[in-house]
Amino acid sequence: MARYLILLFLLLSLIPSSHADTDQCSVINRAYLPEFRILNITNEVHQRIPPEFYTFLSDSSDLKINWLNFGNLEKEIKDLTFCTNLSNKPIIGSGSRTGSVYFTKEKTVIFNFKSYKNKLGSGLNLLHEILGALGYPDENYQITTALYTKFHNSFFSEESSQTILNSLESFLDKNPRNFENRIFEREGSSGGVTGVGGGGDADLIPLKAFALNMALSNKDFVVRILNGNDFDQFFNFLFNLQIEPESEISPDFKTPYGNTGIFMAIDKGESLLLITKEKWTYLLNYGNIQERSKYIFNIVLSAATLYQIRK
Repeated sequence: MARYLILLFLLLSLIPSSHADTDQCSVINRAYLPEFRILNITNEVHQRIPPEFYTFLSDSSDLKINWLNFGNLEKEIKDLTFCTNLSNKPIIGSGSRTGSVYFTKEKTVIFNFKSYKNKLGSGLNLLHEILGALGYPDENYQITTALYTKFHNSFFSEESSQTILNSLESFLDKNPRNFENRIFEREGSSGGVTGVGGGGDADLIPLKAFALNMALSNKDFVVRILNGNDFDQFFNFLFNLQIEPESEISPDFKTPYGNTGIFMAIDKGESLLLITKEKWTYLLNYGNIQERSKYIFNIVLSAATLYQIRK
């Protein structure tokens, strides 16, 4: 009998255990999201991480910007837990960004596979969530936008990419790594909402990158719009600006930028550009290249107007 028990113990010891990960998803479920059905998918996510993501990490291993060093990132990723939301409704913790939400303190990312099933093929999209869960400051895509321009050099000149990396350098001067969960408060049409965590909409990474590039390409025109205000300060303002599809956010100040589907807003002292969901959906699914370029330039101009309001 003892031999059978020893054999059973040895066989069980050979089975990979996911108890800790499953328990971590359960902890998140109970502590923050009791109304949802959360399931552990750590092994599945690691299997679905595209090869180009690790190629990107390998290419970035020698990249050092201020205190940011990507050399240990691949090792850190192995400490993360990945869960999914099996409920039909979006996770409130991610605000209007329903793709996923991360919890830094617990080193956990919750994926909404309905939103991400066609986006896992792009490394930078996934990187934003991973950076947030590991405590890196990428809330408004500062790190991922800079890296997007660096590694998509066929779209961006070396000068443009370097200028954006300089903005990241300045940003990191004031924003250290943070291992606590982000607490947010938003006033919605149905009342106040307070939550923990952070999330992202992957399509905003190239949008912000191209907006920054367009501002640089049309610097003289933008300077005239700024009425002589410092372009470099405006560029850093645009680099750090929160841009997202509009949801139920009811900011302290909100005014439309013409008839473009863009709203300039200030909420809790923070500047935002809110894009109507109708316009956002159209641009992603139907807008042609010319219209998208024109719209991105409208984003630059609305940001310049908002910058002057804040001045």
